[in-house]
Amino acid sequence: DSDGLPGLYNRKGQGRKPILTDADSVQVEERVRENCQQLKEVRTKLKADLSRGFSDKTLKRFLKSLVRRGGGSVKV
Repeated sequence: DSDGLPGLYNRKGQGRKPILTDADSVQVEERVRENCQQLKEVRTKLKADLSRGFSDKTLKRFLKSLVRRGGGSVKV
């Protein structure tokens, strides 16, 4: 209320923070290369390594974003 109309605009830092970040991409790629056919096993190993929980869909989305950016050579 005190900011008026500009207080309704989106600001930097709003929204959900990513579960898997670019810093995690090296570990993700290593685990996928070890066992590329079983993403559920990759996910369980990564959950233990990174101490964060995430779904299979999150892992797939992250891998697809790596391939789109050209940052990874892993095929999904």
